[in-house]
Amino acid sequence: MRWRAVNLHYPVAEEGVAKAHELPHGWGLLVREEEALRVAVEPTWQDATEEARMGIFLRIALAGTWEINHSLGVELPTKSRRWPDDAGNSGHRSPISRDGRNLR
Repeated sequence: MRWRAVNLHYPVAEEGVAKAHELPHGWGLLVREEEALRVAVEPTWQDATEEARMGIFLRIALAGTWEINHSLGVELPTKSRRWPDDAGNSGHRSPISRDGRNLR
């Protein structure tokens, strides 16, 4: 799991659209049945630290607010600044480009 920001992964599909062997390893599957969702495949629990969750939210927030921050003269991190990686370890380069639009 690239970002490790959630513990469980579930795509939602109509009946017959997705099969268990087509899912990424460890993912579950929810099938829509009228107004309800049915668990068709149970997922595997993935450990996700609070630091990893906050890291992805920070990257999303920075990317989504780059234009207004730039127009106000707010300095944003560049690729040369180090960020925690998805597991919270230091030494990972920021996934946000100077224009704030390019996540890895």
